[in-house]
Amino acid sequence: MSRILKIILISISCLSCDSGTFKNDPKTWNKVFGGEAPNEIEILNSRFWKSAHFTYEYELFMEFKSSQSFADSFFIKKFRFKPTKAPKFDLNYDEEKPKWFVPKRFEAYDVWQSDTNNMNLLIDKSSNLMFLYALQL
Repeated sequence: MSRILKIILISISCLSCDSGTFKNDPKTWNKVFGGEAPNEIEILNSRFWKSAHFTYEYELFMEFKSSQSFADSFFIKKFRFKPTKAPKFDLNYDEEKPKWFVPKRFEAYDVWQSDTNNMNLLIDKSSNLMFLYALQL
């Protein structure tokens, strides 16, 4: 095998490092937002998929508990979320939506969409559980 081909194969295998589907991985917050998850948030479930592509492509489903003030400051203000009635979950890349993610009809949630990123935040009107969907391709 030529030296150039070996270098190409090694480079490709390094690019695919850390790719795959990760369920309830404690590193998920860091993979999406950088750093450790803030103390104000308790992650209950997560599924993170990262492609082996050379660009950073991922899909995130997360269920968490937090205060409305944290959601307002971290998500709604930082990522410029706007209230909406029609979330988009049609870009399921690796698998279907997890059963635990948004288990009720959409009418049971306050729905927010980011106008700067492909992210949706859904807040259960009765339990205040929060669900985050993010997609970066």
